[in-house]
Amino acid sequence: MSATQTSSASRPQISPPLSPLDTTDLGTQKRRPEPASHNNTEIIFLCDSNGKYINMKRLFPGRRSKMIWSPTISEAIKKLATTDLQGVKHILIHTGTNDLTHNKNIPQSLRQVAERATSVAPTARVTISTLLPRRDVPQHEINKINAEISKACTGIPNVHMAHHAEILCQHLYDSLHLNQSGVRLFIKDIKDTALDRNRSAPHITNKSTSNHRNLHRRLQHTRGTTNNGRSFSQRLGPASRYYAPAAPLQGPSPNTPLYTSAPPPQDYNPTAPHYILPPLPPLQGPSPITPL
Repeated sequence: MSATQTSSASRPQISPPLSPLDTTDLGTQKRRPEPASHNNTEIIFLCDSNGKYINMKRLFPGRRSKMIWSPTISEAIKKLATTDLQGVKHILIHTGTNDLTHNKNIPQSLRQVAERATSVAPTARVTISTLLPRRDVPQHEINKINAEISKACTGIPNVHMAHHAEILCQHLYDSLHLNQSGVRLFIKDIKDTALDRNRSAPHITNKSTSNHRNLHRRLQHTRGTTNNGRSFSQRLGPASRYYAPAAPLQGPSPNTPLYTSAPPPQDYNPTAPHYILPPLPPLQGPSPITPL
């Protein structure tokens, strides 16, 4: 045996790397476990250029979130098909404002986006944002399209609509993009809908909400009082609470005779307008003691 053969025989044999099918000592085969998914993202936000200055860490602090640029509806559909959504709890979608100039069926297109999101992530809460104002498109047309979007997406499981009633053209710094105050309103609407906050009374301030509740309590009190059998006049109370007593009517003195036989005045003219005729003298009759 040569020296080369001796050295090769003394070397330890290195086994090849294990394949997914590993052979055990018992002669049975078992498949090695696949590596777990490393997608720990909880919130996915598909947004157009209005999401450029949104800080996802500040928008959802303590939550693992990610922004995906989706300028058009067709791009959003592609991103939903190619993005790993395993473990995602919230899918936020704002797109379609750029489609106003060429897409004639935006409501049905956004319905397809919502259906695609629910199909790839059945357990996720999906938030669909309505369209924002544009200076080159009349606002009444955008409002009409937003109403059709809400109607088209109604009934899809786990899909919720985020409306932007307070955002106007004055919140745009150009024809399309939001200024700082507009971005604050925009992310508030998105976040409130995604986290299911203030759903009973959107876009109502605390002061107006308090006034509404006080009015509701007063109406309930009035209804309860009416049901107890009290009439309307009883609930109002005496009229003296609301009206001052009228002055007494001025009339003739009790000692002034009602009739007189004095002759008419010198300027008497019965044809003059608004002339008040003097009272007639009393009728002459027999004396009470004169026999009939």
